[in-house]
Amino acid sequence: MAKRVVSECRFKGLLVILLLATLLAGCAPAAPTPTAVPTPLPVPTSPPAPTSPPAPTSPPAPTATPVPEEVTVTMWTWMNPEGQSPREVVFKQILDGFAEEYPYITVEVTSVHWQEIDAKWRASVETDSAPDLVWLLASVPDRWKFLVNLDETVLTEMSKEDLDDIVTMNTDQSRIGTDANLGFPIWPSVGSLLYYRKDLFAEAGIEAPLRTWDDFLEAGQALSRDTDADGDIDVWGYGDAFGERAAIATAFFYALADLQPSFYDKDSKTPLFDNENAVKAAQLTVDLVNKGVMPRDAIANDYETMLEQFQRGRFAMVHGGSHRYGSIKAGVGFGEENLGIMPWPTWDGDRVGPGFGGAGWTIGITKGTENVEAAGTLLRHIMSLESSRLWMEVGGQVPNRRSLQNDPFLKKPENHFLALPAQILSEHYYTSDPVWINSAETAPAINEALQQMMMDGKVDVALLEAANERIKRAQEY
Repeated sequence: MAKRVVSECRFKGLLVILLLATLLAGCAPAAPTPTAVPTPLPVPTSPPAPTSPPAPTSPPAPTATPVPEEVTVTMWTWMNPEGQSPREVVFKQILDGFAEEYPYITVEVTSVHWQEIDAKWRASVETDSAPDLVWLLASVPDRWKFLVNLDETVLTEMSKEDLDDIVTMNTDQSRIGTDANLGFPIWPSVGSLLYYRKDLFAEAGIEAPLRTWDDFLEAGQALSRDTDADGDIDVWGYGDAFGERAAIATAFFYALADLQPSFYDKDSKTPLFDNENAVKAAQLTVDLVNKGVMPRDAIANDYETMLEQFQRGRFAMVHGGSHRYGSIKAGVGFGEENLGIMPWPTWDGDRVGPGFGGAGWTIGITKGTENVEAAGTLLRHIMSLESSRLWMEVGGQVPNRRSLQNDPFLKKPENHFLALPAQILSEHYYTSDPVWINSAETAPAINEALQQMMMDGKVDVALLEAANERIKRAQEY
């Protein structure tokens, strides 16, 4: 019974709870129906308050420019930067300009005699004491072993237009027997011209230029005179240089060049100084002494002694490099206005005499130097258009840039000494020192033979043959 009562009471309680819940649900208010909300009118806004300028910021700290490392570049040349010749004056100006533009590069210049510089440089290479840059002249076939390839270094910093403007680059002389540019031939050259005294020519009634070698001998005889009446000739018609330190620029070589297209056979590299042409040129040389055109004691002259004697008035004619015009003129004692230049004569007189183009001065960088970059910077400075103009206008050099060849400077009458070499090079160019020939023994061998013949007063074919063999042996070097 007790268990049942409890169950009924629980049931009734549940019913009461359900009834109350129903009543409460019926009395709850209904949810309101949503109505459209009106769009509010725009409320006028006040202009924004001015903002304060941003606070100034400090500039970024400057980036420190790296200071180039100081470096010293050594150069061997035959020129003296403190000298007074026109070319030395230009050389000094170029070096001063370089020092101003590149103050961190110091250039140390060593002057070496022009006929010794090649041998001394070769010796310095063997002893690891070679300069960074060197001026070279004689054509030595194996020199390329010791020079930096400029195509891979120095010239990469130059534009093609700038490089093409330099007439001496990309030539046999700049490549020195290879496919790469190994040096910078600094000046176009015709070798030697004939320098003469206009006043003495006028007094003797001789007209320049002399066209043939016969004219040359006749003029030389007429110009040789005893001017102080002491019984001895004191002014000679012509002076030459056959001494130990002389070069390939004597009357013999110019006379021979008009007779054969080369001094050497290219295929066999055989010298051609023992043939009938060489005999004819040697006879002309002997006649200089035999006919009283040149004094016997002059046969031992070197090049500089010959020029000095001409400047002092001993000779009426000599030969000299076209590039030496300025310095020769500056040193004459007979009046600058009396200095004249003319081409060499020829055998037939039908053209101007030959101009010896070829192995002029070339500047290279010694292979193995630790200063290739700085040395290249200096070399490019020497190769610049500004430097070329200085060489032309102040140094008296035939311009090495195409852009200067029609320069108004060259049209002036007083600059005939530049126009004449240009004419000779275009009409009778002659390569006296091909790059495939070792010419180191050529001038010494020939001049020694000619000295003996001039002393004896006759041509000796055996001496020419011996000289030819000596030059031939040099090709084995």
